[in-house]
Amino acid sequence: MITDRLNVFLTFLFFSFLSLCCFSGIAYAGSFTAFGPEVFHRLNGSPVTEIRHFSLLNPGTTYTLQVFNGGLADDTYEKVSSSVITLNGIEAVGPSNFNQNVSLVEAGLFPEIDNELSVELRGKPGGAVTIYIIGEDNDLPSITASIDHAANMSGWHKNDVTVTFTCSDATSGIQSCPDPVTVTLEAAAQVISGTAIDYAGNSATASVEVSLDKTLPLLEGSISPLPNSNGWNNTDVTINFACSDLLSGIAFCSPPIPVAAEGGGQLFEGEATDVAGNNIKTTVLVNLDKSLPSLEILSPLEGAFTNSLTIDVSGTASDLYSQVEWLTVNGAAIPLSADSYSTSVALNEEGTNVITAIATDRAGNGIEKSKSVIRDTVSPVVAITSHVDGVYLNTPTISISGSINDLNTASVTVNGLSADFTDGAD
Repeated sequence: MITDRLNVFLTFLFFSFLSLCCFSGIAYAGSFTAFGPEVFHRLNGSPVTEIRHFSLLNPGTTYTLQVFNGGLADDTYEKVSSSVITLNGIEAVGPSNFNQNVSLVEAGLFPEIDNELSVELRGKPGGAVTIYIIGEDNDLPSITASIDHAANMSGWHKNDVTVTFTCSDATSGIQSCPDPVTVTLEAAAQVISGTAIDYAGNSATASVEVSLDKTLPLLEGSISPLPNSNGWNNTDVTINFACSDLLSGIAFCSPPIPVAAEGGGQLFEGEATDVAGNNIKTTVLVNLDKSLPSLEILSPLEGAFTNSLTIDVSGTASDLYSQVEWLTVNGAAIPLSADSYSTSVALNEEGTNVITAIATDRAGNGIEKSKSVIRDTVSPVVAITSHVDGVYLNTPTISISGSINDLNTASVTVNGLSADFTDGAD
């Protein structure tokens, strides 16, 4: 009795191993449990027929009915001496297959998709059998891996990717199918794999590659030549863009932009796009003023005379783009008020003095204007050389001539009448 139960137990372990063993990658296990294990008991009274229903995915493979008489090795049931087991109305095993010396009964089956198993135990009450139906499955399960959104034409993603696995098996059915995998790690050519296992222990693996780059590229715009400390240029400039990307690489970087148009606050846009499609934009500010300021000395007039030690100077200074930053008159800084200026300048020389005004705009453009004025503080000396003092004449008129020792003489009058003069003498 003990030997019979040991044989039954070893047989059970063998078939259990066939139905459960599996290997990584592709594995062929061979068998699966299509029905059972289920224990049927012989109760008191007349034999009772018990009905069970089960379905199969593939009724075309090989199926074997296993009846463990008295149950498995650790059961305490008695054996039955007679039993009738039918599948879909066709007898699989009958009374002649059982007696107290039989521990395992096996029979081939030809099931359908939907099946009815009928079990009637006979003999004295207290007996029991454990029934399995074992199927053969040496075909791999099917598994496909798909991603929730396609990569771009370069094979890169810029958003998290979810890999979903779809599994099926035509015979024993799927025991294990991988859960979806969400890829958040940024890297190139990441292999995402999943393994499907059927109830026979056969396994198959599917993989997809995911290249993920979610980080924006680096973009920097610069101006050549560099602007001055006021942020202005006074010559044509070129805007250059430097682009880089640490993972997928740069697919597009804006080319240089030449700027020749004058104006303040000009904005120019550049962009960088990496191979994964991440895009970044930046703007570069250009202040360009190539024009000279406007500068005028309105007063005094060119060549003006004065006998004063100082002279008042006034004029206008303006700039179309960057505004006048500095204005000097004879080296002294002069403030502007509504584009006008006024100051007093010392005349240090007797004779010609030069008044010089210089205006510089914030872009560094400068213009200079000058005027000359004459300082004359010495009175002219006049002499009558044509007649001596007290002379007697018998004519109603007289011609007078004389000399003047001042080259800056503006006019000569004799007794209130204007007189001609040349080179300071007449």
